[in-house]
Amino acid sequence: MQKYGKTAKGAIRWYCQFCQKSSIKTRPDTKERHNRTLFSLWSTGNQNLTEVAWKKRISRETLSRKFSKYYHQELLPVAPASLEGEVLVCDGIHTDGRFEVVLIVRTKNIPIFWCAVPYESCGVWMSVFSQLPRPKAVVGDGQKGMIAAIHTVWPGIPFQRCIAHVERLVRLRVSCHPTTRAGFELLHLSMRLKTVWTRRQKRRWLRAFNHWRKTYKNTINQKTTIMLPSGRKSWRYTHGRLHSAYSLMNNSLPNLFTYVGHWDIPRTTNLPEFPTLVVPHCS
Repeated sequence: MQKYGKTAKGAIRWYCQFCQKSSIKTRPDTKERHNRTLFSLWSTGNQNLTEVAWKKRISRETLSRKFSKYYHQELLPVAPASLEGEVLVCDGIHTDGRFEVVLIVRTKNIPIFWCAVPYESCGVWMSVFSQLPRPKAVVGDGQKGMIAAIHTVWPGIPFQRCIAHVERLVRLRVSCHPTTRAGFELLHLSMRLKTVWTRRQKRRWLRAFNHWRKTYKNTINQKTTIMLPSGRKSWRYTHGRLHSAYSLMNNSLPNLFTYVGHWDIPRTTNLPEFPTLVVPHCS
């Protein structure tokens, strides 16, 4: 057998001098591994079937036919042996309201662990983190169970709270068009979070937040007495949504600027929500 050029797809063609026929060598194991990798890449990525098929220069129907035998096979993640120097990005994506959550743990490049659970809790997150080696730092959305599990499994590890979640939750509480001056300024402060990159910008933001807190201290803590149906008196915050937004931001401060001075730590968890087209570790 001798090399005899290439086919239209770029495969090497071999020619036999005795039978005067040409053919190509096939590797079923290599082809199967490539198809499985491509299926994993598509199912965990953010490109649809047509885009993946166009990238591989085949038709959508051909790609769908290759994937048909994998549709009912479960992709099982395999935890890496070491995460030294890696930053983990963790998030829970709700697929059915509050009744089903997909927990995703990934590095900045590839997903390394995922599972579907009924709800997020400290015990569920602990079972996930206990299967993974200790990383350099963790980025999360600030869910209480996740934070408790992180500090229980990996004591003393740096944690970065997602600033996009903080900004979004503050906006949900005070709305996009606050009716009070305090709400408007707090919304503006939350929007300024994405402009903080350096230590100087961090100090300026903290000074502005402390000034806002002192200025509107009485407004935040103002209470109103209400009468319950039972006849008993109770109270509530007069500006309840403003107080809730302030409490959220104030409680987030210890983990809000961990990324400052550490260029390798992301400040958001948008990676799990919009995963890149990279092959994950799966079996």
